[in-house]
Amino acid sequence: MPPATIRALREPVLTAADFTPMKFTPADTKAWFANHFLRFLSSDFPKHHFTLRFYRQVMHTFGHIAHYNAAGYWAEFFTSTTGKIEFIEQAVHHPCYGDPTHTFSDVEREIARRLRQVRLLDLYRERGQADRRRCGAGRVHALESPV
Repeated sequence: MPPATIRALREPVLTAADFTPMKFTPADTKAWFANHFLRFLSSDFPKHHFTLRFYRQVMHTFGHIAHYNAAGYWAEFFTSTTGKIEFIEQAVHHPCYGDPTHTFSDVEREIARRLRQVRLLDLYRERGQADRRRCGAGRVHALESPV
């Protein structure tokens, strides 16, 4: 990922002042989640950033449905470029319903804004097309090689 894209996703670092606290969730927890989410995406979804704490929150944002467990969620979204594209699409296109005093809608809006700003979905779609071309080229070469 281009360094400028990484910087635009991660900076400025979000703080509690950027979010509305909820009855049982302080604004600094929302800030932690938003920053972790953006770091996770800007680092190309590394497994070591997919912590249980992160999973417990991310599965409740952007209209995601709960999976049986963290391993199933991981397998669904982060083991292929296609899954990553689906995950980013949900974040970019989710309408972010709800009052931020009761939901993470303020966090969702800020994350989606940054993803759109850097055109992250386009970057991953281009990566997916390049992957398909490489796979297709590999099949052609295999077919062309003498047996």
